[in-house]
Amino acid sequence: METKDLFLSEQHPTSRRWVVVEDDGTVAWMYLTEPDLEKPAADCWLYNRVHAPTTFNSSRGEPPVVPATHTDVVVPFVPPSAESVTLKWSLDGESVAIFIHTELVGFIAANQRRGFSKNLFMSGPFGSPIDRALYEQLFVER
Repeated sequence: METKDLFLSEQHPTSRRWVVVEDDGTVAWMYLTEPDLEKPAADCWLYNRVHAPTTFNSSRGEPPVVPATHTDVVVPFVPPSAESVTLKWSLDGESVAIFIHTELVGFIAANQRRGFSKNLFMSGPFGSPIDRALYEQLFVER
């Protein structure tokens, strides 16, 4: 059975922000919007559906494919089913995390434009590697 391109969206009742997860068949990104608006305030690269290019090359208006200079996941990622994806909000709804099959894949932290991805090995224009301490601070209830 072929998995369709993934598209999920959800609004947090307190912050009124939307999270959008979009896999367009080439690359997958998660976006966090301004409250009650469609305009993204932050993004988080999740995975490439194509081989990671050796250098950055992007078409204007298209979500960028992360090159091998920033990820060691160079083979195409098999897209998850919508049922295997879970979103987790911080209590205030200013941060959001994404899990695939219970594994933390990425998160967007409040007031930061770039997210944190398990598939990045260095920080740069595509985000930063997962920061477990920051994740715990934002998402683990005490």
